[in-house]
Amino acid sequence: MKKILTIVLLLLSIVAKAQTIHIIVFCATNDRKHSSLTGVAYAAKNTKQYFENEFVPNVRRYTGGNVNAKFYYDANFNKAALENAVNNLSTSYNDAILFYYCGHGFNTTSSGRQYPKLSLGGMDDARSKWLEDVYSVLKQKKHRLLVTIAEACNRVYDVSNAKNGHGAFGPHPTYTPKAANYQTLFNASGDYLCSSCKREQASYFENEWGYFTDCFISSFDFETSEMTLSPTWDNLLATTKQKTEEVAYQNGDDQNPQWKKEGGQIVVKTPTLTKSIVVSDYAKTKLDMVFNNPTQVWDYVVYKGNLSGNNRNGYGAYKWKSGGYYFGEFKDGKPKGKGMLISGNSIWFGNVESSGKDGISFSKHETYAYDNTGIRLEKTGGTVSISYQWNSVIKFIETSKGNYYFGQVDLNGYYQGYGLFVWTNGRAWFGTWKNGQQLQGGYIN
Repeated sequence: MKKILTIVLLLLSIVAKAQTIHIIVFCATNDRKHSSLTGVAYAAKNTKQYFENEFVPNVRRYTGGNVNAKFYYDANFNKAALENAVNNLSTSYNDAILFYYCGHGFNTTSSGRQYPKLSLGGMDDARSKWLEDVYSVLKQKKHRLLVTIAEACNRVYDVSNAKNGHGAFGPHPTYTPKAANYQTLFNASGDYLCSSCKREQASYFENEWGYFTDCFISSFDFETSEMTLSPTWDNLLATTKQKTEEVAYQNGDDQNPQWKKEGGQIVVKTPTLTKSIVVSDYAKTKLDMVFNNPTQVWDYVVYKGNLSGNNRNGYGAYKWKSGGYYFGEFKDGKPKGKGMLISGNSIWFGNVESSGKDGISFSKHETYAYDNTGIRLEKTGGTVSISYQWNSVIKFIETSKGNYYFGQVDLNGYYQGYGLFVWTNGRAWFGTWKNGQQLQGGYIN
């Protein structure tokens, strides 16, 4: 009897831990206000495809949980479908719910509400729904985690803020997913409500993506990657908000996402400058690929690369046994010219004036301090001499082909400014980049 009771308790424990992740996505792909190749309709189609082809499959793969995903678009993008999807959602106490809307939105002078009303074919009550009302209904469902997000305008009676510009967004950076981070995110607790802009603001779309969704994707991918040690929805939404504001500013727009959490304390990771390492040990192993079979080994490692003759002019790399790296130009066998120095808790880019065994002096430089995930924390000192450095951060990226990039990346995912590209066979190129293309530089080996 005791054995049977133990088995029963074990089965109950397994059932209790089981969860379903419910994902509800509404996208205004049939928007008639703009053509199918620009504005809201095009951005909504890309958003729908992202959730259907990337987000949901990855959540299913890396969490190992049961995923119940529903997509509403084209003819099914209407108020009746939304209310049916929300009201009739069947859940359990350990479930996670994610609601994502991409389309038009607005507010009203008399409402006093801070979050937008979703336009599901029109602005009258029969064809619109308050985001907060969607959130309230979902909150009544049995659940452990609820994330309710809308990318929609929030101006008072204004739904005309799609832009038909040049298309500001580049490809999203590629990160290596970490299953444990997916599991941490979707095993979290709390109720989140988020909209892509504040009351009286527009939510901007530029051809391929909305500002907010573009930044949400890159923030989500980073938060679930091996670059993040302890992922949280708090930090994901805070990062999305910050990136959206910076992208809007770059394009001359004002857009400030808003979000709140109910249940549990908000914990957003705050940068610290006390860490002594620049990049993770994993990233260092990829930088070390450049130094396979070094040309000379002294108290530091010299990899000559294409440096030839007594003058040894060209591109090359140093690796100090103390842990520092230099990649860039050489003259007469010493670093001089454009270069990147990784040392201690900072990275320097710029023009090398002089160098020796004990250090490198930059005549003009930009200095950054980092934590061990590679995110920029603070910019300090120096006369700026780098093009394309504004609104960029340092990132270590593993590309889809297994190669590696270490350097500056703008908010749209383009390589900009100084960067090092390392192929899987250890060959490396260092120099400056513009919009993801090599501009000036040379091969190290």
